[in-house]
Amino acid sequence: MAIIEGQTVKVKWGARNKKHYEQLGYTFTKIGDEFTVSLNEVNKDSRGLINCRCDWCKKTFSRSVKSIVNKDNHFCSNGCRREWYSKYWSKQENWKLESQIRAVKILSDKKVGTDTLPQKIANKILDSLTMSYINEYNCKFVSIDNYLDEHDLMIEVMGTYWHTDPRLFKEIISKAQFERVKHDKRKRAIIKNNYSIDILYLWEKDLTDNELLCQLLIEEYVRNKGILKDYHSFNYSVTDDILYLNKKTISPYFDEDIEYIKEIFNPRKKDKDQKRFPEKWITFDCECCGEPTEQLKSRYNKNKTHTCSTECKKKLQQIDNTETLGIPYKCDCCNKDMIAKNYMYNDLLKGKRKSIFCSYECLWESRRLTFKSKNS
Repeated sequence: MAIIEGQTVKVKWGARNKKHYEQLGYTFTKIGDEFTVSLNEVNKDSRGLINCRCDWCKKTFSRSVKSIVNKDNHFCSNGCRREWYSKYWSKQENWKLESQIRAVKILSDKKVGTDTLPQKIANKILDSLTMSYINEYNCKFVSIDNYLDEHDLMIEVMGTYWHTDPRLFKEIISKAQFERVKHDKRKRAIIKNNYSIDILYLWEKDLTDNELLCQLLIEEYVRNKGILKDYHSFNYSVTDDILYLNKKTISPYFDEDIEYIKEIFNPRKKDKDQKRFPEKWITFDCECCGEPTEQLKSRYNKNKTHTCSTECKKKLQQIDNTETLGIPYKCDCCNKDMIAKNYMYNDLLKGKRKSIFCSYECLWESRRLTFKSKNS
């Protein structure tokens, strides 16, 4: 307990605490009068100050009774709270378990979006097979992407980058990949030990490039009641609508021993193109200024107009929509083309405003010149 024992607290008589202190034997004088009580007798809603010792740096500080009495830990600053949380509290095993359970619950309650393109494709295949499934099925410490509740089987959708597809990555190149591989290894062990289920892994490249393969593999998985020669989609191929296991199979990184995983962990310096897959990007000319621009295909397909920047997007929208976005205008300082907000332009017409600027820099430059001219 960080509250220093044996101290007294200065409080004031008030309508809310009068009855409490009179019952303890104190004689009421008048509202607003200050008097001293022991720490054990103080009202928990009191604003009187008490001395505490910081749980991290051991410094003595003062806080109101109301703000501190019901807390288990006490800190003199937000910095000490963060240090204690990161270096002590978050290292405890109980906290880690509670955090895992909390994270899984957030996923299962759909409070965080998990509808990635590969996941949507997997759901579409299951829908076409009229199979009942639950997304982000809560297994307490881990969640499963697709739980086939009528068959008691499980499917995981594996992203190319995050789960480190061995066909495209010859080594683990980032800490995020390294942590995810360890998590995948742990998740498989938890499911096998607690549910006796072998998970079917559908990899992103197979879901996007060969839906038929994934469909046939799911059917085989269900038909054989969860028993397969191999549980990874990248080890299968399809010929004449028949599913075959490849003669030469490969293993995901989470199949390997943890020491080997550490050996092939080769984090690279932050590189803009590190996570980029060329096939996911498209190059186009901005519809406003004609500037060549790169953009993710997924974002490109969602947009009705394709521009290189927000400024160009606004200019393009402005052609048919002057009411919402504003009025084309030239900055009164640098003469640069801009879009003046409607209320600013209306104030200018009414004489409530003398000028409109494109940025704070132009505003301050104009003020500086005005001040200089007045004092010269």
